[in-house]
Amino acid sequence: MTELATRLFGPWVRLVNAETLRADFIAGILGALLVLPQGFAFATLAGLPPISANATSSIVQFPGYVTSTLAYWSDIRLIWRTALLLCLASAAGALLGALVLLALDNGRARTSKGTDGEPARLSSRTGAVVAPVEVTDAVMPGVVSLPHGWGHGAPGTVQRIAADHAGANSNELADELLLDELSGNAVLNGIPVELAAVATDSAR
Repeated sequence: MTELATRLFGPWVRLVNAETLRADFIAGILGALLVLPQGFAFATLAGLPPISANATSSIVQFPGYVTSTLAYWSDIRLIWRTALLLCLASAAGALLGALVLLALDNGRARTSKGTDGEPARLSSRTGAVVAPVEVTDAVMPGVVSLPHGWGHGAPGTVQRIAADHAGANSNELADELLLDELSGNAVLNGIPVELAAVATDSAR
């Protein structure tokens, strides 16, 4: 087994023992603890969804990967079998990580707030509206984007065609106690709301 590992990975395999493996494991854990918070911080500061932030970060770092490879090319050529196996392992890990990231994308929205096409209730201190859900990564986590409608489906509306295309009136969520600190105007965007799934027959 040792001879086979030496032929595949190079003579440095003979230097591997329990102590070096323990040190490598600790280094990997510390590296993950350093990189993961940086990735989340980048996404938060840049205002990007996780997938976009992850892709952007990888693209930005790619030139560094290339220059590092070129700098150690003479050494890599001596252990090309090991380098090839590491590249394959890295590609497999990257593919697995991408699949996991896609599977977890916007999971918070899918857990209890409804799925695409299902109605959800947006509630503020002053009112509530019901609108169909569209789960997307085009907005930041924790943010709800509500296209403006005229709300002609409210009781007492006499305009038949308008009532058939009512939409949700975001003004019903506006809070007269919320004022812009600089201008003193009413806050019509960025209103604190709560989101909850509702039964299909309650949508209007």
